[in-house]
Amino acid sequence: MNTVRTLATHRCGGGFVTALLLALLYSSAYASSNAVGIIYGKAIDEQGTALPDVLVEIQNRSTGITRHATSDDEGRFRFPSVTVGDYTVRALRDGYFEETIEDVRVNLSKARSLSFVLYETEPGQTIEEIEVVGHRYSRVDLASTDSSTTITHEAIEQMPLGRSTTSVALLTPGTQQGDSAFGALASFGGASVAENAYYINGMNVTDFRNGLGFSFAPFEFYDEYEVKSGGYSAEFGRSIGGVVNAVTKSGGNDFEFGGGVLYTPDSLWQKPPNVYLPDGSLDTNNKDDENSSVRPYIFASGPIIRDRAFFYAQYAPNRITNTFAGTSSLTRTVNDNPYWGLKLDFWLTGNHLLELSGFSDIREGKSRNFDYDYETRTVGVDRGVRNFKVGGVTGVARYTGYLTESLSVSGLVGVNEVEDNDWSDFDDEPVIIDFRSVPSIGLGNWANFRPGESNDKRRVYRFDLEWQLGDHNIRAGFDSESNTSYDLVTYSGGEYWAYDRFSTGDPVPDGLGSMVPPGVTDVAIRFLWDNGGSFDLDSKAVYLQDFWRVSDDLTLSLGLRHEQFANRNANGETFLKIEEQWAPRLGMAWDFRGTGESKLFATAGRYHLPMPTTVNIRLAGGEFYSEEWYPLLDLNPDDTPVIGEQFGGAVFSDGTVPETGSAVDANIEPMYQDEFILGYVTEIWDKFNVGIRGVYRTLGRAIEDTEASPVLNEYASRNGFDNFFAPPFTAYILTNPGYPMTVFIDMDFDGVPEEVNLSPDDLGLPKASRNYRALELFFERRLLDGLFYHISYTLSESKGNNEGYVRSDNGQPEPAFTTNFDYAALTDGFYGYLPNDRRHSVKAYGSWEFVENWRLGFNAYWVSGRPINAFGIHPTDLLSSFYGAESHYRDGELVPRGSDGRTESISNLDVSLQYQKDLGSRASFRATLEVFNVFNSAGVYEINEHTVDFFGQPDPAYGLPRTFQESRWARFGLHVNYR
Repeated sequence: MNTVRTLATHRCGGGFVTALLLALLYSSAYASSNAVGIIYGKAIDEQGTALPDVLVEIQNRSTGITRHATSDDEGRFRFPSVTVGDYTVRALRDGYFEETIEDVRVNLSKARSLSFVLYETEPGQTIEEIEVVGHRYSRVDLASTDSSTTITHEAIEQMPLGRSTTSVALLTPGTQQGDSAFGALASFGGASVAENAYYINGMNVTDFRNGLGFSFAPFEFYDEYEVKSGGYSAEFGRSIGGVVNAVTKSGGNDFEFGGGVLYTPDSLWQKPPNVYLPDGSLDTNNKDDENSSVRPYIFASGPIIRDRAFFYAQYAPNRITNTFAGTSSLTRTVNDNPYWGLKLDFWLTGNHLLELSGFSDIREGKSRNFDYDYETRTVGVDRGVRNFKVGGVTGVARYTGYLTESLSVSGLVGVNEVEDNDWSDFDDEPVIIDFRSVPSIGLGNWANFRPGESNDKRRVYRFDLEWQLGDHNIRAGFDSESNTSYDLVTYSGGEYWAYDRFSTGDPVPDGLGSMVPPGVTDVAIRFLWDNGGSFDLDSKAVYLQDFWRVSDDLTLSLGLRHEQFANRNANGETFLKIEEQWAPRLGMAWDFRGTGESKLFATAGRYHLPMPTTVNIRLAGGEFYSEEWYPLLDLNPDDTPVIGEQFGGAVFSDGTVPETGSAVDANIEPMYQDEFILGYVTEIWDKFNVGIRGVYRTLGRAIEDTEASPVLNEYASRNGFDNFFAPPFTAYILTNPGYPMTVFIDMDFDGVPEEVNLSPDDLGLPKASRNYRALELFFERRLLDGLFYHISYTLSESKGNNEGYVRSDNGQPEPAFTTNFDYAALTDGFYGYLPNDRRHSVKAYGSWEFVENWRLGFNAYWVSGRPINAFGIHPTDLLSSFYGAESHYRDGELVPRGSDGRTESISNLDVSLQYQKDLGSRASFRATLEVFNVFNSAGVYEINEHTVDFFGQPDPAYGLPRTFQESRWARFGLHVNYR
């Protein structure tokens, strides 16, 4: 958002006001709620003297709602908690001419600065004698210390952009597209994609199960986005990456309705290239994939009671069809997505607003699986249908009360539900996969690898207060979230058979010394696994934020946030509770030139993250998991195995809920990240903004699990517990890597747990580290004469031993349960360049109305490559070797993290052509053609970094592409509006 500073230069009785008034105009910085904005400013006379008792009126141009404030002794006025939209602002005082500023835009979470110059009336003088010569607008946002970008729906409509919140977030400097294993979400400032927070209409809609994603509204339902990439105030928490804050559209006094359709044909989708193994055989079949979509929407809005109550409603029943072809199987999927959104606004009085909003992102579909012969392109036997239903409904009620001109309050109650359910008619058939061929082949009659039922429900209660106390704008508030995850999942048929080839004497990863017996080459491994239960996460926070106007040119932001959370197990018992999470947030904005054309800003802060409910499910659920190893003698007609005598395997989780004291380190402390930002931005030539920003982020402490069975056994031996033995892979404990650990375990079997204290040396684990450094430059042209654009360059480095809550290099999606710190030997060579370290990034987007009604839009980027790893089997540590290709070794030689080169750089250009035409005075239409990846570049985002497979066999696909950038495709759009 760009703060407006206006100077109305007048001719009064033939005299001109001098440009000296430029230096007298007021600027400052204020906080704003996460769903509204602020209007503030100063009234002066023609000599530059502050004017008290000026009545300032703001009127929403859509709803007609009017609010008033009176300037104080220093001429200052302020309107807190202003709903997003366009306003007319008037200033009136007895003995002075009325001043009016039209089209004042209030952006989300931003403050709009205005300055009025009022002229004293003289006897017999009329308003016609006052001539407005011009206005001056400052495009530098002097009213914030955070690093954020505001993007309106009008700007989005003018550019080629994916219809997703992530596409909007990726426009921001310092963001990178994350790994495809996690939905290619946005990574902010080196953080993993699971460490962001997402808000809609003030409601937290972030996925609390594992942090991967968020609930969303229909894309055309959004009014405005604010993307915070750093430096955010104490009001925002539960994030150490970025914050994406959005509000939806609202109705006004004019009835309006319309709709549109977006069509993406498969015939214009250029498939990515196929991937072939070194011997010429096919590894990945991309050329037979298909993808098309039809995305219609309709909307209506208007008054329920004129000047008092309003509605906005939208329905978007999208249909997406996909075909994914492999070498031996083909899947056809149809998604029917009945998205909808509704917003109701009730002004109970002129000072009391009640907002009700709801939306649905439920996606329902069917996937039908077939056998497939790639050589003949023949679709074979129908293997059955997998049904799925994903998403849910979100409802938000928000009250805002303007109690006095200096005091306002708001309260929010919301419910956010998400389900993720899979089922088929073949869920009683076991999973069978044959790894003896490359690529592997699915056998049997199963359709759904892991059928299950998963449901998440969030209940949010929030209260905020804002009080203007002299030069201090004070905000305070608290929020409480009660989150529940229900999970019930197992393998199809209750078991999973894997067939593979081994050699005599190969170790079995059961920790019991088992080996493949002589004469056995083909092996059948039976996996049994199930988990379920209901798991709670309670999270609370309070904050206090003071925006202190030290002088007209200097503002300090002083904030403090306190958070706590508690995770409960399947029995409802609290097993993890962290309370002392204090997060100071400091900021400074200094207009050292005093002109309103530039600012120097700096922030320093600490940020925390709660533990997601995945931790409850994995660590504190009644999980059962076992492996059984058999000689594979033959296959039955239904592809189930004919087996010999079992020669290996073990039960690793027996289905009981673990004791709290044995699963969580009693000394566990919060994870946190510290961030420091220094930047400068200035306006040049009345059209452009340029800026520079330096960012440093460092992970201070992490929470991860470690498998402590060998350490516990050594402790027992040293301390005389001769009968104690913890089998391998049975003692996963949540802790802070690199710090002392205390757990309570019954080592002498007397029913009373002993206190077990383990030092960092005992555990052999280093501290978790992640350091991000970046230098960002940007150049933007504001919208003038139909042209705007934004260009940015980011130089960054992300280095350490811990990407964060998830691992991109091996696709692990479970926070705190990656393999990083499971054994000391697994940390060999794991310090280096992290997956989100793309050293150089250039982004550019904008649009140009080159002739009347015709507009050209563009969105382009260039990013350098991602660090490459070489994962293999650990050559010396037996337990680590049983993890498969999870160590930084290739052929027994250490290859430190990210040291095996980089993937190629990726460039992309999207363009759009738009024609818009009014149809009379009340209707209009807009036709669009968007082409994505115009040059059909086939850059490689990810490669296979595993030198061997899980069982240690050489992987011929090592180093081959796994994910390409999205290939060229086109989208047609037609939109109609009537009012």
